[in-house]
Amino acid sequence: MRTNRRNTNNKNENITYLLPYIDVMKRNQAKKSPTITINKYNTSRVLTPRHRLKIATWNVRAGFQIGSREIIVRELYRYGISITALSELRLIGSGSMRARVPNSDDYMVLCYCGVEKRMEGVSYAVDRTISQSLTAFQPISSRLAILSLYGTINRHIIAVYAPTEVSSDESKDELYIKLQEVLDTLPRKDLILIAGDLNAQVGSNRPDWEDVHGNYGIGNMDGNGLRLLSFAAANELIIGNRLFRHPRKLHLWTFVQ
Repeated sequence: MRTNRRNTNNKNENITYLLPYIDVMKRNQAKKSPTITINKYNTSRVLTPRHRLKIATWNVRAGFQIGSREIIVRELYRYGISITALSELRLIGSGSMRARVPNSDDYMVLCYCGVEKRMEGVSYAVDRTISQSLTAFQPISSRLAILSLYGTINRHIIAVYAPTEVSSDESKDELYIKLQEVLDTLPRKDLILIAGDLNAQVGSNRPDWEDVHGNYGIGNMDGNGLRLLSFAAANELIIGNRLFRHPRKLHLWTFVQ
């Protein structure tokens, strides 16, 4: 699920369907989330609007086994993906590393953020060329991180791994409160993208959500979907992958029991 910031000044002041935690987030806007830059790169490549970036998300479910990271970057390299927000890489601690593409002299840069137990974790896989434009990787938690890129318009990608629908309401609200704090630390003039596994189903019903929901939703909205729609509406964001029709031959969702 990807979410793009809209460039508009027409803010809807009559939103009455937002969840209560949205009010909590607005009251806490002054509480900036502490961000620690643990990696800085030489910005030898300046991104411009002419640079075409292919950005993807992928819940890999594990990436700590021997050879698993090489398999991940091999698939991303094969599809020509520039930047991928990875969920559940399940590495310990925070940092960065190079992952070599099998049968190639090329590599990708992995920036990862996890916990002591091999659970959760958000990460980025960045191809070698685009990695020259990285300015900072800021790990926030095992569910949130920020990747910043230098260009004529600076870009920030917030990686998110949200609790599942069966998780407690407290854990879900905590994630969105923290996400709001992270979003508020970023300059509004920059290009901001929220990407990852939101574990949300926004459904196909558009009434009251036309500003954030495209014409190509599927299924029915669940509780996480309502949280995502409310967050997007409160921050004037658009759910990007509902703006276009997905090819029928592709999997629209995957369920593993």
